Amino acid sequence: ASREFDKKGDWTGKWFCRKCNRRETLKCGNRRSGNLSPNSSHKIGDIFEELTCKWRGVNNLNIDDDNYISPIDHSRDPELGIIQTKGALYNDTNRCWSFGNFHREWKKNFDNIICYCTDKYGKNIERIYIFPKDEIIKRGGVTIFKYLYYKGCGWYEQYRVKDDNVIKQVNEMFHKKLKKKKNKR
Repeated sequence: ASREFDKKGDWTGKWFCRKCNRRETLKCGNRRSGNLSPNSSHKIGDIFEELTCKWRGVNNLNIDDDNYISPIDHSRDPELGIIQTKGALYNDTNRCWSFGNFHREWKKNFDNIICYCTDKYGKNIERIYIFPKDEIIKRGGVTIFKYLYYKGCGWYEQYRVKDDNVIKQVNEMFHKKLKKKKNKR
């Protein structure tokens, strides 16, 4: 990213990204400058990506390649292959976690997507799901209900990480990431 200057030669406070040809206060420039709002969806998504890197022992290719519009987020995991990451806060009105807009993922090269389900405050991870690409291709999004009311719903439970030790371990990593984020403010 490069700084954008006005006609007088003064920096506008905005960045110009040569890779995505956009002039605005954009995610690439703000990520590089560390100027993302702590509550922005990009910053929260970055925390989940970092969590996947720590948990699975993979690299964050967005950072390594300095390319925040790359179609691949992580280096290859020996067990899961190429991983994408998503996170969602619990919606206590609808009693669910919604992972919408999987259409963006359809053309990407990946093997599995990890979905983190947090409490409504984003402080604790309650559930983790690992979906294979062929399940994602079938759907525009996934809504995971906390309580299954009807027989036959809950197809996604077969992809749920049910090992309590793993959930505990990932939560410890997540809490460290949140503490680190809070200390940077």
